[in-house]
Amino acid sequence: MRPMMCASRPQKSFDKQFVRDYLETLDWNKQPPAPSLPEEVIEKTAAKYSRRMDGLVAVLNKHGFAAAKPHGSFFLYVKAPRSADGVSFEKAEHFSQWMIT
Repeated sequence: MRPMMCASRPQKSFDKQFVRDYLETLDWNKQPPAPSLPEEVIEKTAAKYSRRMDGLVAVLNKHGFAAAKPHGSFFLYVKAPRSADGVSFEKAEHFSQWMIT
């Protein structure tokens, strides 16, 4: 399985450019209130972030964390990390770097 992130190549975008692209097709002056999004754009947005959360949970569990996908939210809380092979981390940033190397 290819890693989701790798320091040697560009990372997948986690932004909402496809939502911006849709909004650019509208005759809208970019002032509030923003136009409503069609159900298809909403569903694609939710599916994209749900798949990413699935991947994150899988990677955390692979490395010994007890992570579960939350219901109704895209926030994921995990205690201070310690991998299955005994590596411990002082900060979440250190864990992130360990995962991508």
